[in-house]
Order: sequence, then structure tokens, then C-alpha cells
Amino acid sequence: MSLEVAMYDYDPAWKEQFRAEKKKLKKIFGRNAKEIQHVGSTAVKDLPSRQEIDIQVQVKNLAEADCCTESLRETGYEPAETEISHCRHYVKSAPEPRVSLYLFGPDGQAEAEKMLNIRDYLAVQPDVKKVYSDLKWQLAADYGESDESYLAAKQEFWSGILPNAMQLSQAQGKMSMSMSIGMLFGLAVGLGLGQAWGNASAGMIVGMLGGLCAGALYAQRKATK
Repeated sequence: MSLEVAMYDYDPAWKEQFRAEKKKLKKIFGRNAKEIQHVGSTAVKDLPSRQEIDIQVQVKNLAEADCCTESLRETGYEPAETEISHCRHYVKSAPEPRVSLYLFGPDGQAEAEKMLNIRDYLAVQPDVKKVYSDLKWQLAADYGESDESYLAAKQEFWSGILPNAMQLSQAQGKMSMSMSIGMLFGLAVGLGLGQAWGNASAGMIVGMLGGLCAGALYAQRKATK
């Protein structure tokens, strides 16, 4: 059944609604849950959205998570169809806002990362976010009677920005690794300096800061090549 598309300005309450739902999902999935993330437009500040909180749950064992279906039903979730590979989709329609839950096991890691990459990319690219915001309002006006047409049109936008979103994520991952390596190297050097100065704490602080800066500079140079 197709749903009507009603668009709303960004509402800070969406974050609080996600946090409340996250607590419930933590109890249901327990230690099997690796991550519970707020995704979709309601997770990006200043983006308009439908009244629908998108939540991504990554679990260690999907078969074990499947055993939680009854607990999800008791919390208001019902299984729903999805075209996303290696994903279980559940929807909670009442009370508002609607909640869409996307459940991924290890085989669905690549699809889960796409959601996260697009969210993070929109959060740090204001020009792209503005284009997407305008597009959503226009699509809601054009396809207000059918969310199927609305979602299909949005998919074209997502496909267009996904390569850049993935590239940004990879660059950030490399920088984080370089900074971590630099920090460890700096700590080792700092210990030596601290012994020479007779002040181990000062040496470690200087070495760690120097290592972080060196790691960041190295990552930036690699990114521009």
C-alpha cells in the first residue's frame, strides 16, 4: 500500500525520538547488537523529512536476531518488504512518528555502510544538503499521493552522490588510522624525551600532540595525491 508524502521542516525532537527507540531496541537485541544508528533525513540537521525515523541496527548474528521478531511485534514493529540486499525491514506505524527499522547482519555490511556514508556526507556538505532539501520539497509536491514514486525519484539522487560519499568515508578512515599511528609513535618518542627531560608526563604529551599533527599532515598529503 502506497503512503501519502507529507514533508516537514527539520525537528530537533527527532533525535530524542530516536534515542528513546534505541533504548527499546537495545533491550530486544542485547549483546547481539553491534551498532544502533540514526540514519535517513531525520538524522541530518536542517534537512526536511517525513515524520519517519529511520534506524539501522547491525547485529553479529542475523539468525539470532530473527528470533527477536516476536519481541519486535510486541513493541509495535511489523515485518515489511525491502529491496535492500541482506536486510530485514520492520515498520512501526503508531504512535507517530513512524519508525523504519533496517536490520543488517555481517553479509549486509556493504549496504549498511551506504546508508551511513550518505548520512555523513550530507551532514558536512551544505551545498549538497541544500540541493537535496529543495528536491525533497519538490518531490513531495509532485508525488504527494504516492511514496513509491517519491522514493524512486530520491533513489536517483542517492545514486548520484554515493561515490562521493564513499570516497569521503574512505579518506576519513585513512586520516583516522594515520593519526592513531602518529599518536602511538609520538608516545614512544615522548617517553624518550620525558626520560631525557626528567619529566615523563610532559614528554608523553608533547610526543602525542606531535604524532597527531604528523599523522594528520601525512594523511592530507596522501589524500591530495
